[in-house]
Amino acid sequence: MSSRRILGLFVLTGLLVTATTGLADDPSAEITDVTPVGCVGCNSGLLPAVPYPFIGGTPGGPPCACGTGPGCVPGQKPCYPCTSDTHVGRFICGLYECICCPDPCYDPKWYPLADSAFYAAAVRPVTQQRFRFDSGQNLILPDRSEFFWAKADGKGKGPKPKAPLLGERGLRYNDLRLITEGGTATASLIVDTTYRSMQPIDAGHAAGFGDIGLGPKTLLFDCELLQIAMQFLTYVPSGSVMKGLGTGHVSLEPSLLVGLKLTQTTYLQTQLSEWIPLGGDPAHAGAVLHSHVSLNQELCRILPDVPLIATGEIDTWSFQDGLYTDPFLGPQKSSGYTYAYLGGGLRLFVCDKIDFGFAGSFAVSQQHFARELYTMEFRVRY
Repeated sequence: MSSRRILGLFVLTGLLVTATTGLADDPSAEITDVTPVGCVGCNSGLLPAVPYPFIGGTPGGPPCACGTGPGCVPGQKPCYPCTSDTHVGRFICGLYECICCPDPCYDPKWYPLADSAFYAAAVRPVTQQRFRFDSGQNLILPDRSEFFWAKADGKGKGPKPKAPLLGERGLRYNDLRLITEGGTATASLIVDTTYRSMQPIDAGHAAGFGDIGLGPKTLLFDCELLQIAMQFLTYVPSGSVMKGLGTGHVSLEPSLLVGLKLTQTTYLQTQLSEWIPLGGDPAHAGAVLHSHVSLNQELCRILPDVPLIATGEIDTWSFQDGLYTDPFLGPQKSSGYTYAYLGGGLRLFVCDKIDFGFAGSFAVSQQHFARELYTMEFRVRY
């Protein structure tokens, strides 16, 4: 290499070192001709931006940078303050925050207080095994809309009446149910198998497997304040129709499940379902709209992870179509009648793994299914 080239390299190196040292020694030195990586046209258009107000009266502003300014969380849009002095207003503000500003610290998981009801399905899918015993006392009009029995006036598929009666006067039943649910934190599959023992007043005693229910549950919306899910069960006619152990037809039951956190120790658990018979007696079978509301309240904690929770529950069944067999008057219209029940129960949870409880539900309407319904349940989660 020639001496001129060597001298040139030394001079160039000296200039670079001098320039770098000058930038390091001068904190105020900035590079102004560098364009940041990103969309330089964001929040701009052909015309100048015009401030816009919202209901609160404060002009809306541009999105904030990640992690800068009040209400800013990395990876989320800016959150604007929403406050109110009323219960409805606070709920609306909480709902707004759930939708637009989800809590980054919220941990979506199964929660005992949100899954304590006995007669309303839980919103959150969970892998668990349920062993349940239901005892119904003084059940009347069992073939109403073919919801419990098939048509039972002597001309249908259900149990034959004992002369001179035109239908069954009443019965009591005991159901032993095995309910298996398995899946992920957002979706699961449910299989409900029932073994029934029944003692009608007029017909003979019957026992055996009833209809099987199965179907999916899917979590649609989830935040600390509110959870929403859809459940869709299909009931397969596997029970003996002549003995009154099944309805003799397929039934569909879509359900909307909603959970609402009221306080740290109080939860509202609800279910709205439409029972739709397929292939039943054209005149006798009819759709049934039923709803279940449970107020779950934590009473105490025996240990920090062993809570005792009480439930207060309201259940209704509204008949939209079909017939029922009166034992003295024969077929009568079902539509326009609603069965209503009030009840409650207690559940003891041991960690998040097992729980067991007892509940009772009592008819408050003149016409009803069982006048008293008693339930015991044991659940294991995996």
